[in-house]
Amino acid sequence: MSSQSEVAVLEAAPVATAISRRSWRQIGMVWAGIALSLVCLALAMRGTNFRETGLALGRAHLWLAVPLLLLHVPFYLLKALRWRLLLVPVRRTRTLPLVAPMMIGFMGNNVLPARLGELIRMYLGARVVGVARSQVLATLVLERIFDFIAVLVFFGLGVVTFRDVPPSLVSAAYVAAAMSAGAMMMAAAFVAWTTPVLRVTSMIVRVLPAKLAGLIQDQMALGASGMAALRDPRLLGGIVVASLLPWFLMASCIYLSFRAVELQVPVSAAFVVLAATVFGVMVPAAPGFFGTLHLSFVLALTPFGVGEGQAMAAAVFYHIVPYIGVVATGLWFLHSTGLKLRDIETEVADRESRAARSIYEY
Repeated sequence: MSSQSEVAVLEAAPVATAISRRSWRQIGMVWAGIALSLVCLALAMRGTNFRETGLALGRAHLWLAVPLLLLHVPFYLLKALRWRLLLVPVRRTRTLPLVAPMMIGFMGNNVLPARLGELIRMYLGARVVGVARSQVLATLVLERIFDFIAVLVFFGLGVVTFRDVPPSLVSAAYVAAAMSAGAMMMAAAFVAWTTPVLRVTSMIVRVLPAKLAGLIQDQMALGASGMAALRDPRLLGGIVVASLLPWFLMASCIYLSFRAVELQVPVSAAFVVLAATVFGVMVPAAPGFFGTLHLSFVLALTPFGVGEGQAMAAAVFYHIVPYIGVVATGLWFLHSTGLKLRDIETEVADRESRAARSIYEY
């Protein structure tokens, strides 16, 4: 081997080692997510009367799967509309072209580990719109913030305004209302005084470990880069409406799942389960949110006196029907664009590896 080749191998070895360690870390995260899903599923099934669950599903009103699926159409269209509004300061585009990358991304979350669907959506969205991936990522960060606030609003209003709600949940609703109000005030302050907020945040996180501080600062910077849409009152109004309506539709889907398995609970239970499932699926678990979603149903319905068997039946009905619909829709869009999921996943992983390499060399 020539001396130049030896030098090249020696220089490449640390980079390869770093990328290899990164790959092993990702594999470890995947298996940790699967293990967490299994634990959540075991907890959800603990004390479950499987005969009761089977009977409830056996006599389920399957025709309610039709409106449940149909409600998901405006749900995803509204999410695509909100995405378009968030992208307006960066690039004006139409809503329908954004549906394909969005649905392919959601399908990826259902079948791929480590929430790769989010990276796929960012990658495809940037390619469709013709902007930098960091700009698309900024809109996805803002989406999470608006979803968080919208779900808290519905939880608080649903529990406080409806009757027949367990007292423990009323107390939790007031806490949720306070949290949503606080989150909205913080978001308003971030919009009005972006630069000072970033400066203060940088000073506060200095006491944290360097990696965690850097992560927080990066997320804040990404959020700041997408704040332009929030400074336009008309855009902001559209974003708020397009954030609230989808989650009202999803609460309706949850209530349909109750009716499908003849679960007799008040309407407020749908808003409680909505909040529980949204926060539950944020946990980095296995693809498709198996386990975490079912445990969320069981825990949220317990205060209403619902047994584990019936709660599991409602969770299965609510989960499986849309799951199949989202995967089928994502595959259809994938086929119509002529792309292959494995190729997209590989390219996204390659770009991550190149980013890791550039960071190491720097």
